[in-house]
Amino acid sequence: MNGLLASGLIAAPLLAIPTALAAMPFEKSIEISKDAVAHEWPFSVDRGDLSCFIFAQTRLVFFREPDTNDPDWFIKDIPYRTPRSVIVSTNPLEIFASLEDADLFLPFDSDFAVLIKRLAPFVVMGQALCEELLAEKEGADAGGEDD
Repeated sequence: MNGLLASGLIAAPLLAIPTALAAMPFEKSIEISKDAVAHEWPFSVDRGDLSCFIFAQTRLVFFREPDTNDPDWFIKDIPYRTPRSVIVSTNPLEIFASLEDADLFLPFDSDFAVLIKRLAPFVVMGQALCEELLAEKEGADAGGEDD
């Protein structure tokens, strides 16, 4: 019963969204590094990908550490280590969703104001990625209508 209820709660909001948007997530990423940005670096690794992910008209910005797994991990029967990722936001509730991989942030001694200050410029960069992604999508949609 709980599974059915959860499925209904998840599916109900999607009913109001056009099928094409609900079915297709959109993502745009850029590689960033500690040495290449002028802002205080908030992450515990020196480089990674900053991504905008749009699904069902919701925008989320993520930082993902590089994938350091051997490309032939499956063939060589080596365990795969999933790269960590965190939500990049100035909203503490969204940041809480990333607590599993919170060690990807530099230590902030439980002071979210410090973390939010560090993340703010990266939120702006991520939202700019979202705007570019939406413009590209709209351009592709408009181009498809001329055919």
